[in-house]
Amino acid sequence: MNPCVAAAGPGEAFARDMGVLRAGGLLGASRNYQAGQPVARPRTGDVILRLLALPESIGLASSNLSGYSHCGVVRALPEGLFVEDCYPALNGHVGGARRLPLAAWTTREGPADVLHWLILRHPAIDPERAAPTLDALIASKPRFSLVLDREERLGHGLGAAANCSAFARAFLEDSGVDCVPALAARDVTTKVLTRFFGLARQGFYAAIPGGAGGDFYALAEAHGLTALTSYPAATLPPGFCELLPRFSPILYGQNPAVPRAARRLLLLAYAGIAPALRAALACHGLAPQAALAWLEAGNGRGLSPLVGALPPGRPVDGTRLAIDRLLALADTPEPYLTIPLATHFGLRQPGPMAGALLAGLLRLTPPLAALARRLGVKPFHLFDAAPRP
Repeated sequence: MNPCVAAAGPGEAFARDMGVLRAGGLLGASRNYQAGQPVARPRTGDVILRLLALPESIGLASSNLSGYSHCGVVRALPEGLFVEDCYPALNGHVGGARRLPLAAWTTREGPADVLHWLILRHPAIDPERAAPTLDALIASKPRFSLVLDREERLGHGLGAAANCSAFARAFLEDSGVDCVPALAARDVTTKVLTRFFGLARQGFYAAIPGGAGGDFYALAEAHGLTALTSYPAATLPPGFCELLPRFSPILYGQNPAVPRAARRLLLLAYAGIAPALRAALACHGLAPQAALAWLEAGNGRGLSPLVGALPPGRPVDGTRLAIDRLLALADTPEPYLTIPLATHFGLRQPGPMAGALLAGLLRLTPPLAALARRLGVKPFHLFDAAPRP
């Protein structure tokens, strides 16, 4: 089975993509995915994303309402499968471009366990042509920088500094993939961080168990991010390929070294976001009327109002639709409560019964927070004020 069939309709593409996620354990059993179905083997040029079971990684991913905090590119060599990326000077690495075995990259980074990972494939990338492109990027020896200066040129080659998303973008654009549409994701980062920092400074998290939101804020301060109201225009989130059309999931996995109850909690927010992202991209190129008819059949939570507001004669832009869905979510209390609480409880590794109970309670958080906001319950009135950095 080719996981990247461009001609697939929205229903077929959505079922295929969600089947890969379900097969890896994200959303439970699937009625549309057969366990014996052939699974694509990773190849050179596939993009891989991951998240560590660390507050820092979860905080970085959450700033984009993403499920991933780091990315790389798969490289197939005679001796096995590897990942090439751009990594900071941590855990014995000098900083910059590197190559690690895929099995290690998807298991641990220094003392931290990988929580989950996803491999995406673009059908236009030729593995044979991808290899020399990766060689050239590795040979350029970029230094690592988490937040790139505006002067750093990205795409069609690297500047003197890079991060993981800059490395992946340079590879993809040298391979003919347009990454520019995903730059609009910086609006999500700006909105989320501005709202989150404002809430933290106004004492919103004082009553949160364990100071969960305050912990994230302290991490942002330690990395110097609280002074930023926006990232430079060239910066992309590590999971940006998940927002681009024609990238299809081919493999998804979770790390069994992290207890299942902890995984369930730590991935609770992403499990709610991922279906909407896949549905938005499945609608790419459709007429709004056709996309709306499919969405109203029960697919893609929160997308129907966005598609209904589109001009009738203009095809759906899947990337723009996915980003607009994230922006709409960033205007609600949901991520600012659910993510810190789920992280607080998940990292304490509850038992199976406690984990299931906590997951159930956290699923009630969004509607209860929305009700409290409508009723004007303090401190939820802070969401009705313009977010302040």
